[in-house]
Amino acid sequence: MVAGLFSCNHSAEKKAPVKDSLTIEKLTAQIRTNPKNAELFFQRSKLYHSKKQITDAVNDAEIAVKLDSLKPDYYLAISDYYLEQGKSGSSKSSLEKCIRLIPGTIAAYVKLADIYFYVKDYQKSMDYLLKAQQINKANPEVYFTKALIYKEMGDTARAIDNLRTSIENKSDYYDAYIELGHLCLLKNDSLAVAYLENAINILSGSTEARYYIGLYYQQNGKYDKAFSYFNTIITTVDKTYPYAYYNLGYISMEVRHDYNAAIDYFTRAIENKTNYYQAVYNRGLAYEMLKDYDQAAINYKQALNLLPNYNLAVAGLNRLDKKRKQ
Repeated sequence: MVAGLFSCNHSAEKKAPVKDSLTIEKLTAQIRTNPKNAELFFQRSKLYHSKKQITDAVNDAEIAVKLDSLKPDYYLAISDYYLEQGKSGSSKSSLEKCIRLIPGTIAAYVKLADIYFYVKDYQKSMDYLLKAQQINKANPEVYFTKALIYKEMGDTARAIDNLRTSIENKSDYYDAYIELGHLCLLKNDSLAVAYLENAINILSGSTEARYYIGLYYQQNGKYDKAFSYFNTIITTVDKTYPYAYYNLGYISMEVRHDYNAAIDYFTRAIENKTNYYQAVYNRGLAYEMLKDYDQAAINYKQALNLLPNYNLAVAGLNRLDKKRKQ
């Protein structure tokens, strides 16, 4: 079971923080005495946003744009706010206006590309990326999103090439290393481990990187190494990460034949992801190995409740019927 990857949100990027000393009250007082200062409205919009007051954030950012229409950050912020409200059309309009007025704003092209990528309009997404590339051939986000497009189109070679170009231009690009590691994992390429270790060096608490390294070792029969990586996740990084528990359960059951330990691990996986039907099924299988057919049946039926017509669970119940008749 592979944990889901983020697509195009560039999670390693960090927004400029709002100064701790600022408060909405202080900014409001400053705005009263200087109502044509666009930056004050923009600062207050960011503060509203940090407090999850998105409507107020949008209103202030819109005022900032009216007062100063040549600040790219204002349009980019409004675009993000609209996306959080699920208003992709308004988000695109803000970015398109930014490009019309300030055509060199690469971030606007990349954000538009991300929006079109999300709705699977890969051609439009690529068009915006190529325009951004004309402005700056070394922008790492451009190559990252191009890689995601090629990945979705099944062109792994081009995806990897673009991700490598991305990290050449941004050596601490966490998301790019994760994607490279994942793609190499799918090809069973040992480079996966090196890329993922780089990701851990950038973000020491990365669960994804450790999980994928564990998967690489597991699929290559190095079960002790795999077990160690999965175990490190739940003991030192994230004790609620269900996929690590699942794989610990899998190795315990299929390799070590420690069915009681497997049941414990699968139970922890289910506790942290209640719809984890694969873990429920495998817990049932571990009970079946222990000849506890009643508990096995309970789990197979629970798996079927989570995923109707789940073939493995149906087959499990059929096996139990035969074993009980023997």
